[in-house]
Amino acid sequence: MEAVSVDSTLNSEDRDRSNSLVMELENLGINHSMGKVVVCLFHHPDSASLDMQKRCDLRQPEISQVVKNLENLNIIEKSKVKNTGRGRPSYRYSLSKSLPECIDILLRLEQQKIDDKLVQMAEIRSLAEHISGKSE
Repeated sequence: MEAVSVDSTLNSEDRDRSNSLVMELENLGINHSMGKVVVCLFHHPDSASLDMQKRCDLRQPEISQVVKNLENLNIIEKSKVKNTGRGRPSYRYSLSKSLPECIDILLRLEQQKIDDKLVQMAEIRSLAEHISGKSE
């Protein structure tokens, strides 16, 4: 497991708690980049992609993928920044819900994966019992 570093601009207590949250999410199977971005946006709402890259120590492609996934889960919302010149549109991102509500969404996804695996395990047991009953 990779070391977690969440935003060195936070005071040590907030940073330690935030790091612990990201590590626990990762231990549960949630992508560490996703945890980092959610925690970052909690501490720094209205952040641009570049801000998140620096604070989370993630590359732009990772941020883009995580942002897309979190948008699909309705965990974050984006607002378009007016450009003064040409170029690609810029966006700023914020959590769309409270931190506990956002974490709850991630936990429910993991719970669904666990439930799906339990169903698969029961199916495997049933198949094994069926096969062993036929071969005797």
